[in-house]
Amino acid sequence: MSVPGPLGKFLRRRLASVYYGWWIIAAGSVIHAVGALYYYGFTVFFLPVAADLGLNRAATSLIFSLARLEGSIDGPIVGLLIDRLGPRRMVALGGTITGLGFLILSQVSDFWAFLFVYMGLIAVGFDMGFFQSMLAAANQWFIRYRTTAMSLLTASFRLGGALLVPLISAVVLTYGWRVGAVVCGLVILAFVVPLSRVVRRSPEEMGLQPDGRKDPPSVAPNRPLGREQAGDFTARQALRTAAYWLIALATALRLGVYSGLGVHFVPIFVWKGLSEQAAANLVGLMAFLAIPAGLTLGWLGDRVKKTYILAAGTTCQALAMVLLAFLETPLAPLIFVVVYAASESVGAVNWSLIGEFFGRRSYATLRGVVNSICSIGVLAPVFAGWVFDHTRSYQPALMAFALMSLLAALLYVNVRRPQAPGPVPKHAYSPGR
Repeated sequence: MSVPGPLGKFLRRRLASVYYGWWIIAAGSVIHAVGALYYYGFTVFFLPVAADLGLNRAATSLIFSLARLEGSIDGPIVGLLIDRLGPRRMVALGGTITGLGFLILSQVSDFWAFLFVYMGLIAVGFDMGFFQSMLAAANQWFIRYRTTAMSLLTASFRLGGALLVPLISAVVLTYGWRVGAVVCGLVILAFVVPLSRVVRRSPEEMGLQPDGRKDPPSVAPNRPLGREQAGDFTARQALRTAAYWLIALATALRLGVYSGLGVHFVPIFVWKGLSEQAAANLVGLMAFLAIPAGLTLGWLGDRVKKTYILAAGTTCQALAMVLLAFLETPLAPLIFVVVYAASESVGAVNWSLIGEFFGRRSYATLRGVVNSICSIGVLAPVFAGWVFDHTRSYQPALMAFALMSLLAALLYVNVRRPQAPGPVPKHAYSPGR
């Protein structure tokens, strides 16, 4: 319903003056919030699924790890498809597959069927339609405000976790994990697929410039890239740089810890003495605290050196592991959540760094290759589950995760910007980076 009169005209003019890239970020924020059901949802399903299917923690963790491995294998293919077909089609297709996957998952009755559906439908759909596609869109539509845009997407993911995890946990604990899977599927189909229509490939195809700049383009309007094109790397050129591989290895270590904890958040908090619902509520709180931290780091990432932010974040990650492993107090889970929230907020800075160093031309492909390299961390959840099955404690796994985080921090500190393959326009990068 439109607002009539002068006020309506004023509002319509103001809305029409908003750069279309921000509308894409708004739609992508809702998509990412709903996507939290995939990542944060698994930790809520972990114990009920293990009990229902008669699995130990290592076997249950294997489901998520193999799904991550599958995502690592198809990452370059998905990235290439996003660069070729555009993010809009991939979001629509990925959202449809993920939503239907959750509906089918509710009907499975054994380990192998669960594994097949989770890997073959839910994980594939998520890899296609959520982070890869929306971050690629943000990288196309923004240069100066790239990290800010990506941090908004990441913050919305945390907000989705903060709001949806306690709710889906209540559904699972009250009605069972199968009903919870149906709810997840319906929510994804209701929001992601319609919002995909807002997404566009690039500002140039709409006669616009990145960041909403008003200066005339220096290349023909039908070219896929704008003025940053001269400084863009092809995928082959980027793969020949040391910077790319340092970023990829550091990211793999960081996300290995992230994956290991993501699967075991609720079991770890239960190990520390909380109930399952209290543990789920704490996961929601952690996601909520990561929102202001992520937005702050996103703002800083457009103004200061990103590698220092990433090194500091992964150092906080290591500290959080040590605190959770050794603190023997009822407040230990809460202290962990506060410290870990800061480290969990560096994701947007990480992915923005790839765009800053290597440009817009092959961003999704390069991000997909990083996903493949991240396959070295897919065993982290299985390792944590195996440790608990044999020791009845998560402490050794947490210490291993702390060492991985410290190594990632060391790699980030040593990343240096590669020499551009062509002349980079003066405005392509913000001062201070």
